[in-house]
Amino acid sequence: MEEEPQIYEFDLRNFFGGVDLDYNQKEMERLGIPAEIAEYLRKLNSSIVKLAKEDKLDESANRVVLWNSNGEWNPNLDPKIRERLESLSKQEEPSGSEGLKQEVEKLVEMGYRKFSNVGVPQGAATSCTLSLINLREIFERLRGLVMYADDGLYFPKGETEDVSCPEAGVKQAYEKSG
Repeated sequence: MEEEPQIYEFDLRNFFGGVDLDYNQKEMERLGIPAEIAEYLRKLNSSIVKLAKEDKLDESANRVVLWNSNGEWNPNLDPKIRERLESLSKQEEPSGSEGLKQEVEKLVEMGYRKFSNVGVPQGAATSCTLSLINLREIFERLRGLVMYADDGLYFPKGETEDVSCPEAGVKQAYEKSG
């Protein structure tokens, strides 16, 4: 008797916001995209990410980012750090600007980033393609994978597999999968 085919439907958590752009750049280069184009796409997308409020983030590295690309403070930044930077930015030139620059350099040395390297803006022309590049390992691993943005399905033989790929910033939303 032939086994009845199974279909496993899944959803990816924070699909666009979780894309690791450094991993993405390496994957593009591995796929044969010239390094200067891959770097340009990473910079283009990291410069237009607007970070969400903390309640929209899950274990995100974006908590150590200083500014959104439009110059607004990251809403998840430690308030004490933000107050210090705001105070320095309001001081008269040239001492205020030099003090701010030095403080930012110290924070970068401590592991903070000026802008985010995680996430692509939802709705940008490049977002779906760049996000799907981060799913390459999953496409290779799962038989018959079909994706539409952050929703997908595949046809497992036996046990279902986790669809996450943490190094790429891809996490399965288990509560929406099954």
